[in-house]
Amino acid sequence: MRICFVVADVREQQPTYTGVYLALAAHRRGHDVRFVSVDDLSFLDDNNVLASTTRVRAGDYATTADYARALASDEAVVEDDTLGGFDVVFLRYNPIREGEVRPGAPLIDFGWRLRLAGTLVVNDPEGLRRAGSRMYLGDFPADIRTRTLVSRSKARLKAFVRALDGPAVLKPLAPRGGEHIFYLRRRQVSNLNQMITAVTKHGYALAQEYLPEAEQGEKRLLLLNAEPLKVEARICDILRPKLLADGLYFVAADIVGDRILELNVFTPGGIHAVHELYGADFAGAIVADLERRVRLRAAYRTTFDPEAADVV
Repeated sequence: MRICFVVADVREQQPTYTGVYLALAAHRRGHDVRFVSVDDLSFLDDNNVLASTTRVRAGDYATTADYARALASDEAVVEDDTLGGFDVVFLRYNPIREGEVRPGAPLIDFGWRLRLAGTLVVNDPEGLRRAGSRMYLGDFPADIRTRTLVSRSKARLKAFVRALDGPAVLKPLAPRGGEHIFYLRRRQVSNLNQMITAVTKHGYALAQEYLPEAEQGEKRLLLLNAEPLKVEARICDILRPKLLADGLYFVAADIVGDRILELNVFTPGGIHAVHELYGADFAGAIVADLERRVRLRAAYRTTFDPEAADVV
């Protein structure tokens, strides 16, 4: 299997990154594994996506630190390639977090061209476009998400917070580095106008019910093909149809109590923590599932996803 990871910068990959864990697992299983920086992509009008790819040299790498070091070294092999020749292209780059002016550009467009040409792209570019906004959670039933308002109206935001009659969180709708996130106490009035002004300065605000369970910390739920890599059966059963319909194959959900706070569809992570704490090989399980999906596509001699064919 040929697999390529599109990342922000190949030379800045860290041993704790999920992409590095996945790449090392695939390397150990004998696959051809490449990385490409998001700025090293080119598109020709015949649907060819070209790239300057980087791979480690053949050999055994004992740890992700060894692998990441080899990837960033001058000994790494850099070659020009066509991404359409890969079985799987993993989009491990979050354009929203990296501060691109138009969320999803141009990576999602590159990914969509690959998808049209028959490459298995993880996650599906159109699904990423839909799920990139914090408003995507509004598509799920109310009993697994927090009460939320999206607005730039100071009056509506203040009225929503008052109606909650409890603590709330106020943050920008579009995630960005160094963003303003405020915790509001029940019936808080002081500094509320200033907080709303700060959050809405560059766009819409999201006001969200604060869950007391957050004091015990969030849980990270990793979903592969909309199935849990950890048992959270009820929430996964509800998430599954929507994620499959949108082609969101590998997703991380942040959960407090029995409610979802965030979905990370661009760069879901946490594999390193699970590995360090419990020794669980999530990376190997994901690569093994990708192998199965590639075999299915070859068996059907098609570019569509046989597993998603019955999803409405």
